[in-house]
Amino acid sequence: RKEKKEADKGFALVYGRTGKELVRDLHKYFREDVAEALSRRDQPFVFFLDGYEKYVSLLKDGELSAGVDRWISDADDGLVSMPNTLWVIAGRERPDWDPYVLPEEHRHLMGNLAKEDTADYFRKAGVREDLIPALYELTKGMPVYVDLCKETYFKKKSNGKEPQADDFGNETGDLARIFLLDMDRDSREIMYILSWLPNTWDSELAE
Repeated sequence: RKEKKEADKGFALVYGRTGKELVRDLHKYFREDVAEALSRRDQPFVFFLDGYEKYVSLLKDGELSAGVDRWISDADDGLVSMPNTLWVIAGRERPDWDPYVLPEEHRHLMGNLAKEDTADYFRKAGVREDLIPALYELTKGMPVYVDLCKETYFKKKSNGKEPQADDFGNETGDLARIFLLDMDRDSREIMYILSWLPNTWDSELAE
């Protein structure tokens, strides 16, 4: 606590603000710097944010906590208000933004991957070609299941087994069970412990 007070005094002398105030307004300084850099560009700069909830800290009771994403969504000083930018944001939850900032026609519910896109993903990941049709039929292109199939495929390869179609189960509910069974004991126990943790993460939990 004493060190924090000393640090605040240092910040106040140099910047005229306390450490807490600087952290609170950090996004504004970032916005100003980026906006200044982009003002010299002729074309818009595209920002991609995937897994949006991670950027706005935490979920509360399965929904975005009110106000936690103002640093990006605020119409006046949020990052999306920067000129000459295009933002592509993906997440599991529907953002409750001001319609002025994010009009309804710019909100899109994404479905499963198309068959061709799923096959392309598996090929680029290195999954054996003859397995791809069966894996698509199992996952129907649902991204979370597609990713589980990829992880299971390479886990079995690392364990010295050449994966076959029946190694992935007959329905999507089998995938998580198979994924856990392929883990070593320590990793499996860690996964079970993590599944009981709340939807929050901080330095205290990390320690």
